[in-house]
Amino acid sequence: MRKAVISFIIFVFLFILIFLLKGENIFYTSLSPLQRLFYGQAEDEFIANNLYLELEDTKLKIYQAENELLKRHLNFLETTKDNFILANIIGKGYEIGFDWFIIDRGQRDGVKNGLAIVDEKGVLIGTVVKVKDTIAYLRPIFDRHSSISADIIWESSQSDIEIVSGLVQGEYGSTIKMKYIPLGKAVNLGDTIITSGLEKNIRRGIIIGRVAAIDKKPNAIFQEIVIGPIFNPNFRIVSILLP
Repeated sequence: MRKAVISFIIFVFLFILIFLLKGENIFYTSLSPLQRLFYGQAEDEFIANNLYLELEDTKLKIYQAENELLKRHLNFLETTKDNFILANIIGKGYEIGFDWFIIDRGQRDGVKNGLAIVDEKGVLIGTVVKVKDTIAYLRPIFDRHSSISADIIWESSQSDIEIVSGLVQGEYGSTIKMKYIPLGKAVNLGDTIITSGLEKNIRRGIIIGRVAAIDKKPNAIFQEIVIGPIFNPNFRIVSILLP
């Protein structure tokens, strides 16, 4: 009996000693699943909150950018006194050699074929080529099926204003050229090109671009120029000019 008591006391002593030496590890090991659960949930909430804040910040920046674009459109249109319809680009595509963009305005808004579409600086982007009830299709001036009558206006050395007429057409690779310019007509790099007003629904004086290069082929009747486009290539909001 005495031996049994002594053995029990020794066992209890050893148990207490082991607990004192390794109890911290045992306690940590037993609680670690709960800690992982707690900290995992906290980390998930932190990531979710950060993502929400980033999305809200992105929305704010988009709103600010669109608001600035609208202000520029309205400032330009107030200066020119044009009647206009503001529209958003909602789609784009390329099919059988045609480039086109979709805008969120259509017949019910007063849009019709042939109208000019400009960016926030009033620079020509293209024209309306197809209209449905609530949407319309924009053909950009760099599309190879686009063709618009245009004039180059420049000042001669005698301070005389000269007008050179031709036809602006798109080419492969988004190149824009002005063709059918008589070979004897003087053209200078940097000259401004504007719409001539010969199209039914496009007024005269809309800026198209500037002369970037001049191509005079031997024995040719006409010369051609390469146009440096100056419209905003990342247009999202546009103005449809009404006649």
